[in-house]
Amino acid sequence: MGGRASSLFDPERAHVMYHGYLDELKFVANVGFGGICINEPHQTAYGLMPSPSIMAASLAAERGAR
Repeated sequence: MGGRASSLFDPERAHVMYHGYLDELKFVANVGFGGICINEPHQTAYGLMPSPSIMAASLAAERGAR
C-alpha cells in the first residue's frame, strides 16, 4: 500500500468532484432531459467515477426522496 498512485489521490478533492458529478446529474434530471448518460471512464486521469450503477442509485435515491 502507499504506492505512487495512492499518494497522488486527494480525498478532499475527490469529495468535491463526486458532489459536482451528482449536482450535474441532478440538474439535468430536474430540467427535464429525456435521458442521462452515466459513463465509466476508469483507467484514465478523469476516471473518478467508480461505477455507473452506484452513481445512478445515488441519483435515483435523491429523486425518490422528494
